[in-house]
Amino acid sequence: MVTNISGNTVTISPGLFLPNWRADRSPGAWYSNSKAITGAGIESLSIDMTSVTTNTSPAIAWFHAYHSWVKGVRTLNPSGDHLLSYYSGYNTFRDSYMFEQQQHEAQSYDYGCYGSDGDLIENNIFQRATVPMMNEGCHGMVYGYNFNIESRYATDVGDILHAVYTHAVGTNYILAEGNDVDGAVQENFHGPAQFMTYYRNRMIGTETNRTGRLAPVIIQSFSRYSNVIGNILGDATWHNNYQNRNIDSQNTSVCEHSIYQLGWGGNCGNWSIPGDCMGYVACPIPDSVVATTLFRWGNYDVVNASNQFVSGEVPSSLTLFANAVPANNNLPNSLYLSSKPSFFGSTAWPPIGPDVTGGNVSGLGGHVYKNPARQCAEAIGVAFGNTSASTFNDSTCYPRP
Repeated sequence: MVTNISGNTVTISPGLFLPNWRADRSPGAWYSNSKAITGAGIESLSIDMTSVTTNTSPAIAWFHAYHSWVKGVRTLNPSGDHLLSYYSGYNTFRDSYMFEQQQHEAQSYDYGCYGSDGDLIENNIFQRATVPMMNEGCHGMVYGYNFNIESRYATDVGDILHAVYTHAVGTNYILAEGNDVDGAVQENFHGPAQFMTYYRNRMIGTETNRTGRLAPVIIQSFSRYSNVIGNILGDATWHNNYQNRNIDSQNTSVCEHSIYQLGWGGNCGNWSIPGDCMGYVACPIPDSVVATTLFRWGNYDVVNASNQFVSGEVPSSLTLFANAVPANNNLPNSLYLSSKPSFFGSTAWPPIGPDVTGGNVSGLGGHVYKNPARQCAEAIGVAFGNTSASTFNDSTCYPRP
């Protein structure tokens, strides 16, 4: 947002996220000839897009929108994104339920972000999504306390793409916190992502009938300086290997059973041979720097079956953006909330983390409570293989502030 203009000096708020803006690169700014829409909200609405088959039609879209919101909405079966955020900023999407998509292909996501900044995506239920939270050239987003189930891509049998996904260059400074989801991917097909943070999430990695991309955390080549802190990771019935890096033996079976896939040019492989990258001329090469710049601390995984506070997984000796080894194992309750949010009601907060005890999700050392979005989903009958939950009502699921 422009806050002041003095001659050729334009002041904006907030400032730029990345630290490497340089005058010798001749940076520029994009702006619209019309004012952004602000303060516009959509609440307590159900939208059924089943009969709208126009290619990639979203159910709801923010185009050049600022400080607006979507709350308590149910959207069904669009041919495009459920909610499209396009060159917009600092909007809020919360307390909603999204079900199914017509295509399960590209440009068909639950929340699809393209060149937007600072959106808050909080306390939502995503069912049968290609990707629940897609990022293409987005910055400063917060994905907090969402729940997803039954991800799919193209067909019922194939790769799982995971809930938090980066898919284009210029994606950075994104926080995913408190989510109960299948996993996270920093992909390099259209370019890498930097400075991503995954904090206090439950990421299982697997899904029924999925056969690929089964690690909870997948960070492909050139996506560097990521932070994975205080998460609960893996599925004890599937994962039996801690990490598979591009410097390790290229064994797809080992890779797919790992908690972390790090530095590969593609999915459990390099894809570096020209003509061997889905028909494209060349593919990303492997990148060992992904693992050496990754900050891991205080994660519990089902392979080690213990909290991992390991100084060797802290990039403390880097020339740029080094992290000192933490002085203790204490973790903040949140990286964006100052206190327990009202929609939690009587639910334990924080619900996920190595310091959480007595959790109601079994097999994870007691470190996971069901967050409010998951509790709402289960209360209205959201389950693998079920049709949409017609009883969804945000005022029933969540306490009003």
